[in-house]
Amino acid sequence: MHVAFKAAVQWDLIRRNPCDNLKPPKQAHHEIIPPSKAEVLRLLESAQALPYHAPFHLLAYTGARRGEICGIRREDIDLESGTLSITNTVGRQDGTLVIQPTKSATSRRMVHLGLSSINVIRQHLARQAEERLRLGSTYTDRGMLFTSPRGRLLDPDLLSKNWKRLCYQEGVTYRLHDLRHFHATALIAAGVHIKAIQGRLGHSSPSLTMAIYAHLTPQMDKDAALMFESAMA
Repeated sequence: MHVAFKAAVQWDLIRRNPCDNLKPPKQAHHEIIPPSKAEVLRLLESAQALPYHAPFHLLAYTGARRGEICGIRREDIDLESGTLSITNTVGRQDGTLVIQPTKSATSRRMVHLGLSSINVIRQHLARQAEERLRLGSTYTDRGMLFTSPRGRLLDPDLLSKNWKRLCYQEGVTYRLHDLRHFHATALIAAGVHIKAIQGRLGHSSPSLTMAIYAHLTPQMDKDAALMFESAMA
C-alpha cells in the first residue's frame, strides 16, 4: 500500500506542473537613441562615394528593414506615382541567400517616396543600367533594384558591415537598424499619426509601435494638452 500511495503521489506531482502557474517576465524594452537628423545627413553625404549610398538612403527615408530593402525589385518602384511596394525580403536559408515573401501581411505594404528618394533611385537605376551593359552576359539580371556585383542578391549582412565601417570612419557607433528607428522618431516628432507610422514601418499594430517608442510619447501628450487648451480658449 505504501508503494502504491507513493507512486500515486509522484504521478500527481508530474500531472500538476507547478510551472504552469508561473508568468514569464515581461520583455524589457531598451531605450532607443537613434542618430540625429544632422548625423544622418552627414553619414549619407559621406556615403555618396560608396556603392551602397542608395540603399542607405532608402533605409533612412522609408524606415524599411534591411532585408526588405535588399528584396526590392525594379518593378516594385513606381517613380511616376512616387511609391515603393514592399513585398519581399532577402535572408539566409541553410546558409544560402534567398528572396522570400515578407514575414506577415502587415509587412507587405506600399510606402510613398519623397522627391529626394526618387532622385536617388533614378541616379542608381542609371548607374545600374550602365553596369549591366558593361558586364554583358556575365551579369545575371534578376530584376533586383539593389545587387551585389554581377547581379547577385545583395546580402543584408554586407550592408550592415559597410554601414559599420562608415560610422567608424565618421567617429560614431550606430547600427544599420538605427536608421529605421531614426525614421520612426522623426515622424513622431513631426506629429504624424501613430497609425500612419505603424503602416509605414509594417508593424502588426499601433500598440506595438507605441510600445517600442513609448519614451517619446510624454512630449506628444504634453503637446496634445497644449493644443486642447488652445482649442478651448
